[in-house]
Amino acid sequence: MYTCVAEALLKTGCVGLSPDAPYTLTSGKTSPVYVDARKILSYPDVRAMVMASLTEKARNLIAHHHINVIAGGETAGIPYAAILADRLNLPMIYIRKKPKDFGRGRQIEGELPPKARVLLVEDLMSFGSSKKVFLDALAQAGASVPALAVVFSYNLFDWGSALAPHPVPDMASVVTWQDVYDFTKNHRSLFSREATFLETLLAHPEDFIK
Repeated sequence: MYTCVAEALLKTGCVGLSPDAPYTLTSGKTSPVYVDARKILSYPDVRAMVMASLTEKARNLIAHHHINVIAGGETAGIPYAAILADRLNLPMIYIRKKPKDFGRGRQIEGELPPKARVLLVEDLMSFGSSKKVFLDALAQAGASVPALAVVFSYNLFDWGSALAPHPVPDMASVVTWQDVYDFTKNHRSLFSREATFLETLLAHPEDFIK
């Protein structure tokens, strides 16, 4: 039984550390750390832990911001949004990265009520650039996005500027690299290499993620 989400993600390989062969992120930047939030869905016990925390955090955001729609971003945010909307008994939509080039050419799928207040749900937040696409589409449709809920947030850089000119949403995350580091630090007998590297990364992320 896992004691925390950080432990679960480490032991199932949903987070990866590769200092010698950096990963390429969606943004095009290279990084020695990587998060595969899609893999979480394949482990029912890990998924349950993540969704319990995400639901609690989303419930607080929804109450505070009077949110009435859950939105998932294509593609990794969609399953989390669907589970969350079902648990909270709220309408759900999902947003494509670009309008489809057939049928009705929609970018937003589902029923979006007038002047909707949307909670955008995503798998992770790194630099924020991919979120702007979804915010653009929702704003064009007349909706506001006062809050964002993610499974994993890098919490290493200021991402607000990437969303301009949209207001920066109130964000909640289930786990961060700081949480992963705290777990490895407390279990150095098993994760000495990971703890040492993450300590350096957190102190100087700009030296590693470029």
